[in-house]
Amino acid sequence: MLSISDNPDRSTAYDLIAVYKEDMLVNIDSQAPNKVVEESIRSISGFEDADEIRREYTYGDSRIDIFAKTGNTKKLMEIKGVTLENNGMALFPDAPTERGLKHIRELESSLRDGYEAYVMFLLQMSGPRSFTPNYEMHEEFALEVERAYSLGVKILAFDCQVTEDGLTFGRQVEVKFRDHS
Repeated sequence: MLSISDNPDRSTAYDLIAVYKEDMLVNIDSQAPNKVVEESIRSISGFEDADEIRREYTYGDSRIDIFAKTGNTKKLMEIKGVTLENNGMALFPDAPTERGLKHIRELESSLRDGYEAYVMFLLQMSGPRSFTPNYEMHEEFALEVERAYSLGVKILAFDCQVTEDGLTFGRQVEVKFRDHS
């Protein structure tokens, strides 16, 4: 799926927005996940009654995607768009991500400062039954997500309904970690 750009200064006239993987349409617009989550944030447990919601919040040495405040409770959420699927399992990252690793560690630090912290893995597709960090692609990142979870960072995964015309926030899917036994 292509989108026509109205910017005459661009070197190309189109943006690639989505691709088909067999019969599944996968959104690959890297800007879409933050917009979709922001539009749907009040449907996520813990954010229904937020008094304040801001995007691109500076915390430590990072810009965290969403800051929310409910009463005296401050919340941070980092959003990761997921475009990789294998046999019904969604995986992130699809390439090593030092920036993603930094964000996870910042969220861990935020817990010590009294924040609630969340990582939202937004599956830019519908169909996967579960999500897992991609241990094969970036084991350090995957293990840090596990560590963050053990420290109290909430790890969420939701899918999306993808159509030729848009992307709609969908249902929560199970998060699975590698069995270390």
